Amino acid sequence: MTTDAVSATPAKNIAESERAVSAIGGAIIAGIALGQRNASTPFLLLLGGLLIYRGVSGHCALYERLGIDTSDRPSDSEEGPEGMVWAHV
Repeated sequence: MTTDAVSATPAKNIAESERAVSAIGGAIIAGIALGQRNASTPFLLLLGGLLIYRGVSGHCALYERLGIDTSDRPSDSEEGPEGMVWAHV
């Protein structure tokens, strides 16, 4: 797992728009699960919670495993304007 140098939180690898969709979708799924009581309720609560975590944290473990990074930050290989150094925060 890749972590930020400053803290022990996982590095962000999801774009802001994708984070918002994940968090909202997770909240909707969790809300639906709470409104029904059947065999699928625990699964839907887990799925909703994972999506909410993904949206709030900005980190997706599956993306990390697959080497995918849709975050809005430039990659290490990208060069900025002359004299500019990218700082990943």
